[in-house]
Amino acid sequence: MAQNWGFTALSAAERHGEDGLHVLEAFEDEAAYCLECKPDAFAALVRVVRLDPVRFRLATGPWNRAVLDWAQTGKLGRFLARLAALAPDRLAIAESCPASMPLLCTDKSQTAVAMIEKYGDRAWRLFMAINFADHPQDLNRVAATVAREGDLILRLHEDYGLPYALLLVEPSTETGSRQFPEITKHALRTLDDELTALALIIVNYDAIQEMLDSGKPLQEIEEAIDTFAALPPVLKDLALDHANTLRLLTESWHGEKLGAEVLRRCGPAAADLIYSRYASDNSLKRPALVAMARLGEPAYQVFYRYRDYGKFHAFLRRCEPDLMNPRDNPPAVVHAIHNIYREGQDKLDIYVNVANLKGQVLAEVRGPAPEDTIWEWIPGYIAYRTAAKWADGQHVTGGDLFWATVDAASTATMVHGAVATSIQRTGHRLSQEGAKLAVKRGLSQARKEIVEKALESAQKQIAESAQKLALESAKREGADLTRFGTKATEIATRRLEARTGGLMMKLADRRQEYLELVRKGDVNGKAQLVEEIGIEGAREYASTVGYEPLNRWPPRQSMGFDLPPYRDGERIIVIEAKGGSGPMKTYRGHEQGTVEYIEKVAEWVSRSPVTSPEEKKVADEVLKAARDGRLYVEVVRTEHVRGTPGLTRVERVTGPRGRIFPMPVDDPRTGLLRTPGMSRTWIEFARKIGGEFDISTRIKQAVGMAQRLGIGLWRMNTGPLAPREVVRKGQRTLVQPSAAPSSGQVDNFAIALMEREM
Repeated sequence: MAQNWGFTALSAAERHGEDGLHVLEAFEDEAAYCLECKPDAFAALVRVVRLDPVRFRLATGPWNRAVLDWAQTGKLGRFLARLAALAPDRLAIAESCPASMPLLCTDKSQTAVAMIEKYGDRAWRLFMAINFADHPQDLNRVAATVAREGDLILRLHEDYGLPYALLLVEPSTETGSRQFPEITKHALRTLDDELTALALIIVNYDAIQEMLDSGKPLQEIEEAIDTFAALPPVLKDLALDHANTLRLLTESWHGEKLGAEVLRRCGPAAADLIYSRYASDNSLKRPALVAMARLGEPAYQVFYRYRDYGKFHAFLRRCEPDLMNPRDNPPAVVHAIHNIYREGQDKLDIYVNVANLKGQVLAEVRGPAPEDTIWEWIPGYIAYRTAAKWADGQHVTGGDLFWATVDAASTATMVHGAVATSIQRTGHRLSQEGAKLAVKRGLSQARKEIVEKALESAQKQIAESAQKLALESAKREGADLTRFGTKATEIATRRLEARTGGLMMKLADRRQEYLELVRKGDVNGKAQLVEEIGIEGAREYASTVGYEPLNRWPPRQSMGFDLPPYRDGERIIVIEAKGGSGPMKTYRGHEQGTVEYIEKVAEWVSRSPVTSPEEKKVADEVLKAARDGRLYVEVVRTEHVRGTPGLTRVERVTGPRGRIFPMPVDDPRTGLLRTPGMSRTWIEFARKIGGEFDISTRIKQAVGMAQRLGIGLWRMNTGPLAPREVVRKGQRTLVQPSAAPSSGQVDNFAIALMEREM
């Protein structure tokens, strides 16, 4: 110890004997600081090295960071008291799942403890969002679900997030909706694609709950899911975005399943129309279902056009029984709606007042009512859904619950990426499917030309919408791209791609070098190579999106900036380059990727005696941009697989007012509502990068679902989700609960939970 620490080791031994040397060995630099500057904190750490082996391993291993902080703020004694009070069985659980100690130190839920013992970190990561301090009964409900469902609920949580796992938790009610988990499991068993099953259930959540609570048999809803599973793929994709799809599929009339026919012939928008305007009165709903099921798109047009016309409602109430005789084929109401479609309001006004309504309708029948309109709604539907109309507030559909799951993503790049991806990919695919169906039906040449023009228009609008999103995203960041002229849209699109799916650029393949370093066991060399991949990717990205370097000389190692700062119009851009999974660093209490961090770095470069005049000049320009509100910081990460570069993606953008997101909260929701296939695409995105969600994001994502289930989650910005002040080597700093933990240590949220329980 004397060889390693010199007089510090002698001082520790003189004051605390061999225990002092063990403290120095366990806690290293910060222990040395405490010995010199905070002797009370060092004395508190001495108590740690006197613990039995298991408790010592916990305190100096996964809880090391927290123990050091608490020693310097006088809170360590409280933690050690709770650690000492842990029963042997719970101590064993804590050793296998250290982050669960805040729960293990309480008696809130024996079931939850048993599940953590059985499933370890998997169970704890599910439980940690639940406010077990104030709502232990809610934790018990979720833990009981884990005991019942086992791997299924844990896997849904890991793959998709908390809202999707909670679909398996019974609502806190005595009504029929307690059967909701059975509906979820049936959908997962029945539908071939798990993403589709989850989208169907979560978008239709409120409708399913209302049907169960109103006494709709569980079997009928499960049969509706079976019917949905048998629908053509293109119709399933479109129907997933509508909150009344399953409700429609439960509808029947005299043994005939009308709902599926309405969906096939009129599209999923028909469900929204029926349940928003006609479902309050069966005398209105039944004619709507029969007419749309038999007549198709013309009937939809009539019911949409006259949805708020009082005389139309009066006419519908006259339809039963004469126009709704199930023995007629088709029922006379179909002819009546067809006549209104052809002749308009004048014909409707006649039907409202005529004495012999059925006689009047049948006298005007000219051949059978057309029943060949299946799929003709697709071209117009796609054109409508992908047009710029998505911003005008028309025909908003979808369940409130689904949008609650989007809340968290509204604060992340992925929402914008999901919207753009769905517009570009799903909308285009559906247009192609519509064209195939039109050809398959053998339409007349004139009709084919109409369909083709509609599809061509839809695809053009898809491209225009994607470009519009890209330009709005750039504007949202404060970028002015007018200087690029006709290339502005192309530049904006590339920037959007970098912030969503990422850019694949031509970078040097370092695979052989990487494998050689692995063979030699050269950890430092491998880290250096990955860092170089990150810098090369960031440099190529900057060139691709039109940034201009402030200087041409390459940055020097340890001289401040990863890359030369860039000019983007009036803005100054500083890029933090990351390769692989390289962590964020901190400097003087500020994390990389923030304006404050860059200011501290620039101040050092400006004052340092070892930096060149050119470097000082650039640093001064960065500081001036910060003062003027023109400084922006981007974290650009380049992936790699064993030295072979992958995608380069902008994972964070920070401006003068803090973190910048590609679109404000309202805009992504509007885009989501009007983008074909958005529901499934959203869940797919959530699955791809769900691991990037911090605890705050995961809780925000689940608020809507938790409210419906009556489950209490930790509240944002209070309690363990509030920033904590810590003292480290005499400096006070704020730690966010979502800040990444040091390697091998418990996360900062677990530390905040433990601190709350002490």
